[in-house]
Amino acid sequence: MLLLFVFILGCRGNSQSSVSGKLSFNSQPIQDGSIRFFPVDGTEGHGAVAKIEKGRYDIPLKSGLSSGTYVVRITAVRKTGRMIQPREVMPGDDGKPTEEEIQFIPSKYNSKTQLRVDLKPGSNTFDQDLSASPANST
Repeated sequence: MLLLFVFILGCRGNSQSSVSGKLSFNSQPIQDGSIRFFPVDGTEGHGAVAKIEKGRYDIPLKSGLSSGTYVVRITAVRKTGRMIQPREVMPGDDGKPTEEEIQFIPSKYNSKTQLRVDLKPGSNTFDQDLSASPANST
């Protein structure tokens, strides 16, 4: 009985996944953003999020990500160079204009994403070169 329990625990531990990769938009590395993995199709667990820095991200094995199928959402903002007034001033804010930031990754990669990935137990790589072009839905 003890051997069966150890075997089950061992198999369960092997279903943990890590994922890392390179992300670019129109062939340029995404400098600052986030990538989120949402479990679907019966995949157990919670999903994960990672910061994108200089075109790279990493979700380590210790994050508790289970192997299975995930919907992937990628977001990133960039400064426009335009100064804007805050819509409302919160306590502690100085109310000074700030540089406007916009979401530049198309919705087909975030709020309307069709990106999916199947993560295997152990180490995985998920690289994407995203495009503004409707023809490339990656």
